[in-house]
Amino acid sequence: NNLNAVPVVPDTAQIIIAKDTSKLTTSWTPSVLLQELLQVYPNPATNVLWVHSERPVSWLRLTGADGHIWLEQEGEAVLLTQELSVGDLPPGIYFLQVWINDETVSRRIAISSP
Repeated sequence: NNLNAVPVVPDTAQIIIAKDTSKLTTSWTPSVLLQELLQVYPNPATNVLWVHSERPVSWLRLTGADGHIWLEQEGEAVLLTQELSVGDLPPGIYFLQVWINDETVSRRIAISSP
């Protein structure tokens, strides 16, 4: 009986949230190009997490698996590579949301002890 089975989302799953859902249709798929324009490294991170985008980032948010927001910052429009200090965060799984061109790209990030 699979009724009680919990769905599993692979580590490679990426989520995009659109601000304007009126443009979404049943044939809508996330922008592969936008996914490829964002690099987040290293993963797992210990002290520093680098976020590199080929397009200006307007906002960043790092959320814990429990939904707690650990870090929020406005992106630097002129800097395409940004350094996030994560050394003070407890080890665990986090979700990084990056706003690019009115779309949100999310990545699963692991923070480990130094």
